[in-house]
Amino acid sequence: MKNTPVSYIGTEADPTMQLQKLFTVHYFEHFRDYPFCGESHDFWEIVYVDTGEIIVSDEMYPEPFHLQQGQLLLLPPKTFHSFQYCSRAFIDLFIASFSISDTAMKVFMEYPLHQTTSAQRDIIAQIIAEARRGFLLPLSEIKLDQVVLLKNNAPYGCLKMIQSLLEQLMIHLYRELQAQQPAPPENVQVQKSSLSCINLALAYLKENLYRPICMEDICRQVGLSASQLQKNFSAKIGHTVMGYLAELRIEEAKFLIRQRDLTFTEISEKLCFCSVHHFSRRFKQITGLTPSEYARSLDALMNGVEEGWQGPITP
Repeated sequence: MKNTPVSYIGTEADPTMQLQKLFTVHYFEHFRDYPFCGESHDFWEIVYVDTGEIIVSDEMYPEPFHLQQGQLLLLPPKTFHSFQYCSRAFIDLFIASFSISDTAMKVFMEYPLHQTTSAQRDIIAQIIAEARRGFLLPLSEIKLDQVVLLKNNAPYGCLKMIQSLLEQLMIHLYRELQAQQPAPPENVQVQKSSLSCINLALAYLKENLYRPICMEDICRQVGLSASQLQKNFSAKIGHTVMGYLAELRIEEAKFLIRQRDLTFTEISEKLCFCSVHHFSRRFKQITGLTPSEYARSLDALMNGVEEGWQGPITP
């Protein structure tokens, strides 16, 4: 019996959030000042603060954005924007710019500011790692008059990989906005109250990184029971309250390691870990590196050894 070819009907590739052009990918590390006074261009720009804080002004919005660690801002095309340094400490800044035709991007004009999740930060880490492996110029070097240049030995599909990761990041951000759409009118007041309590909890955690606090302290501060706070916090932030506090403290630990003024024991005590061994275990659990490995990766970065680089600072 003669074999008859099977006829399949394929599905067209999905053009959702498809990049048209990639303009820049930068990672400015250990900067005390960002060398940028303002510009306008006809493509989107992502600004993500890995460490430190920076003020971004855009003519489309009445008030400037005070970006802090872990926050991401999407700047729309054809608007003038500028950056202002606002701290004496070092900053680590990721910037990527690209053109994209999806009409869904309009929602980011109304909601430009995002508190990134661990999944989104992981995507940013992969983008930077891929760019470091493939780009000819250092990611801190600005060249406005040329296309992205690749090394002769750049990984196969380097630009395609970065394009794909940026598309994934945009889909993540869009889905997050979808999940935050307002509840029906009868629940609006409850939702606002819940969000207010979460914001209070977040502020309290950030203000008390260097002080021993427990769940009872946080509940007393926001006026909710432990079960209510845990439920609302997990739904909004994606972490337990104390788990998120641990992540904040590890972020602060990485900042202190970069300052090179304290030993690991001193850092663990300063951030209220019960011992340096507990600190080291928690550090590796959250970042994938021990404090010593993290410090060595910074040394490799400063010496220009790309193989030692582990992605951006925020996990």
